[in-house]
Amino acid sequence: MLATLIRRPATAMTGTSVARMSTRQFEGAGHSSLYAKFRPVPPLSILTHILKFRETASPPLNLAVDVGCGSGQFTRLLPPVCTSVLATDVSQAQVDQARNLLQYDNLEVKVGRGEKIEVEDSSVDLVTVCQALHWMEVEEFYAEVSRVLVPGGTLAVIGYHFTRPAPTMSNSLALTEAMMKVYRTTGPYWSSRRALVDSGYTSIPLAQFERMERQDDEHYTDIQATLADWAGYIRSWSGLQAFAREEGSQAAGELVEEFERTCAQLLEGRVEDSHEIQIHLRTQYWTILYQK
Repeated sequence: MLATLIRRPATAMTGTSVARMSTRQFEGAGHSSLYAKFRPVPPLSILTHILKFRETASPPLNLAVDVGCGSGQFTRLLPPVCTSVLATDVSQAQVDQARNLLQYDNLEVKVGRGEKIEVEDSSVDLVTVCQALHWMEVEEFYAEVSRVLVPGGTLAVIGYHFTRPAPTMSNSLALTEAMMKVYRTTGPYWSSRRALVDSGYTSIPLAQFERMERQDDEHYTDIQATLADWAGYIRSWSGLQAFAREEGSQAAGELVEEFERTCAQLLEGRVEDSHEIQIHLRTQYWTILYQK
């Protein structure tokens, strides 16, 4: 199990609910729909960074595999630079969303596990995993990546922190605190693996490949959104969804509504106008790149 493979940081996010949770967090069609609508799309700069890291290899790549693809947030960057792309996720609901959203002739999306990639040995130029490594048995995943990558092939591990107001906003700290209050309230309902994301994957063992490079500050996505959009993103949190299952949808709704009221006041608006209140949001990414 992952607990034997990963040194976990200390965290207050424990409780009986965590013990009952599995790593399959996005099974329902409703949750997957929220995920597809509100989760951030990674910046193109990450793909540019990956291609530069590969040094001698230039597009198109022969075959790329995006593992834990969700509804295709990162997958969508790959078809333009690859001859073929395979995207997999353990959730049929997420796979259905990705198939509906991504229409590329050179893309196949199917249910699958990162620990068992259904391709031939030494056949893949690039394996990517965005915001999903913490759900996997990492040593098994690394071994499988080593099997499928061609010599000199690349593993790109990508993650991101909570989407929050950009630091250029004058009240970004107070708005972020309103979001973190929701996180603390739902803390016991998150999988304990969330702590691995909070640490930026620094508590996950590194893969043993020929070369490695980590970048924490270079890549981010800025968008102009509404307060309702930001609240929708928070509703997509697996911890919020688990809170709703345990405590009821009314309690979850009231928690998000309190968040919206607080933010509306900080932004000098009315909560009833949350679909019109503008907010500048930023999602900060980290990347860990490996060359076999």
